[in-house]
Amino acid sequence: MLKKSSFLKELIQNTVESVLDEHSILAITDATGNIIYANKKFCDLSKYSIEELLGNNHRILKSGYHDNSFYENMWDTISNGKTWHGDIKNKAKDGTFYWLKTTIMPIFNNSKKISHYIAIRTDITEIIEIREKLIKAERLSVIGELSAQLSHDMRNPLAIIENANDILRLKLEGKLDEESKKVLKYSDNAIRRLSHQIENVLDFVRSNPLKIQLSDINEIIYLGINTLNIPNKIKINVDNKSLEIQCDPFQLEIAFKNLIQNSIQAIEKGSIDINYVELQNEIIIEFVDSGPGIPEDIIGKIFDPLFTTKQKGTGLGLTSCKNIVEQHGGKIFVKNNPTTFTIILPKNIPSQFGYKINT
Repeated sequence: MLKKSSFLKELIQNTVESVLDEHSILAITDATGNIIYANKKFCDLSKYSIEELLGNNHRILKSGYHDNSFYENMWDTISNGKTWHGDIKNKAKDGTFYWLKTTIMPIFNNSKKISHYIAIRTDITEIIEIREKLIKAERLSVIGELSAQLSHDMRNPLAIIENANDILRLKLEGKLDEESKKVLKYSDNAIRRLSHQIENVLDFVRSNPLKIQLSDINEIIYLGINTLNIPNKIKINVDNKSLEIQCDPFQLEIAFKNLIQNSIQAIEKGSIDINYVELQNEIIIEFVDSGPGIPEDIIGKIFDPLFTTKQKGTGLGLTSCKNIVEQHGGKIFVKNNPTTFTIILPKNIPSQFGYKINT
């Protein structure tokens, strides 16, 4: 009976260890917090080899997300013989971040003193990201509704100010001194800037279905260019090639205008080249500018809602552009050297999108 009990105990212990090692991220440290064991899952997620982890402290995984009091609370808990539970954001060796649901337990020796700590973790990165996206979406929904209302309310006063400027010019033609002309020009620029930002907000919050028709991409590009205020020191070169696709020309014009405006704001003087490549079922449109490029630390965020590095920006222009392209079943990318925004659009709207083609 004793032998059987001993066998069962060993079997259960080995089974539990095997299951934990297979399904959890395990680490054991000594009493001072230095790692003496890490399983394969720990190495795979942290991108550190076992040799790099052994003898090291978990501090090498700190992401900078948690403050000192977070770690002090954790250490106070486990060093006083209690088990700590919590979620930790760590940074892997390659600079990527991940979240772990963590349990850290102290292990006692025969003298009832802490000899080791064992940490059992589960990767919850995907859950955290989904949660953050839902929270962000909810906030954006509220911001969108408020912004749309404010934008609508601002349109009429701006139109009145713009008309007043035009009337002043007509009434005082030939009588304005240079200083007065400058003031009117500043006023015009302010109106134009506010109007552009209002349009960005409204483009972002609109959820109208696309009105698909056979359209020439070249014509849409020129319609967008002709509505923009292009400085004399910037030249726009368009690959004059007729390319017809199924699309909503009004929505694509908004997307193209946002990209061109973005390039104009990025360069004081230089050029913007718009090139087309026709494939069997797709077209590729490239917007290439001679600007300084996008800093590498933010290039991955520029399509995020409300992200902007400009004092005069809304952070919605490129987001709207991405939404419009994806509504068409397309994709948009950006790269540096030179700064290039690439849009890939299907020639024919995929049937699963369910849009009716207007002829």
